[in-house]
Amino acid sequence: MINISRTEQYTAIAVGIAMFFLFYHLHLIPASYEAGRIVSAAAVALGGGTVIIIWPFIFKKKDDSDRPS
Repeated sequence: MINISRTEQYTAIAVGIAMFFLFYHLHLIPASYEAGRIVSAAAVALGGGTVIIIWPFIFKKKDDSDRPS
């Protein structure tokens, strides 16, 4: 978690918010206030968490250790 760049942070936030709107659009958020809050938080956490987990696999960071200095 220490080596997360700004791009990774912004992407995680954007995907988390998009997951909330996707759940809302598909009517997957229950009408009950407490249950709706729980599902909304879970949608944001799952969306953002997924980005943080899979980001390193999609965009590999360059390793400059092989170059002579």
